[in-house]
Amino acid sequence: MGKDRIFEELGETLGRTAKMIGEKADDLVELQKFYSRSAGEKRQIKKSLEDLGDLIYHRHVKGETMDLEVEELCDKITGHKVMLARYEEEIARRKGCKICPACGRSIDRAASYCSYCGAHCEEDSDCSEAEDEFTDETDKTGEETQEKADETKESEQE
Repeated sequence: MGKDRIFEELGETLGRTAKMIGEKADDLVELQKFYSRSAGEKRQIKKSLEDLGDLIYHRHVKGETMDLEVEELCDKITGHKVMLARYEEEIARRKGCKICPACGRSIDRAASYCSYCGAHCEEDSDCSEAEDEFTDETDKTGEETQEKADETKESEQE
């Protein structure tokens, strides 16, 4: 009879332990759901902030009046876009390609039309690497960067 009592207590202990583990697992699943929902809300907030920034930037490009801080940030963005375009052009050039003026994708240098969007692309008459040499010196002066930023701003307004 002593053995039966030991097995009975062991069974009860195992039952309580299994129930406790099940409850903890349920708690962890619920907690993970909240983590997931929280992450989803953070993504939505980030996306909304990006959309807000895009909206403000596009209004800036169209020439709408913004306060000074917003103007400065928009000008910085324009400068970064100009530099990004230069880097992408250099990458394309080094790969024997060019950038489509319509969609911005890298296409074969000899292509007359973009294979992605179908836009007409002028032939690249200047294929010489010596004349097309990319230097970081221009970046340091900032003058060409601002000049390109102004050109980009004007072209985006059109």
